[in-house]
Amino acid sequence: MKDNELITLIKGELSTGLERQGHSGIKVWQSYQPTLQGMTTDPVIYLHKMADVRHGSPGLREEYDDDAQVMRRITTEVLISTYQVSGVLVYEFTDPEAVTPGDMVKAAARAMQSPEFQQALAAKGANVMRVGSITTVDVTGENPGYEQRPLFEIDISHTDTFITEIPTFKSIVFRAGRV
Repeated sequence: MKDNELITLIKGELSTGLERQGHSGIKVWQSYQPTLQGMTTDPVIYLHKMADVRHGSPGLREEYDDDAQVMRRITTEVLISTYQVSGVLVYEFTDPEAVTPGDMVKAAARAMQSPEFQQALAAKGANVMRVGSITTVDVTGENPGYEQRPLFEIDISHTDTFITEIPTFKSIVFRAGRV
């Protein structure tokens, strides 16, 4: 599964899972891209790809295409992709009922551990390996001081398949002669 295909699947299923929990106004975006306008005021869950780890040796299969006169090597790799999931939200801290970034991130973790999320990924050939613990990191904010950003990591296993074309020879003729 290619990166865009996997991230699109995760974003769509995470949005659906958040809506099931009653969080319909939360946007799911890939990575945090700062702008000159500053931080968005909308509630946003960010997905940031951390790593792709290959497991085992790639599977190799070769097929000959008679029409094109090429050998095609089909390589399949098992990958575990790690994503960091974080939340950003400007909220009224004096309102005890206000949704916080921590609440959004906990809802995202619950959605990603739900059977519906896992079944949707499995139907497309991916699998949730691990949803990590929610931690909070300090980041510099737009104002003096620090903001706290809650986050967790999720590992998703999937396969990536690619094709390499190898030119072939139609025939080889050996000639032996006296020198």
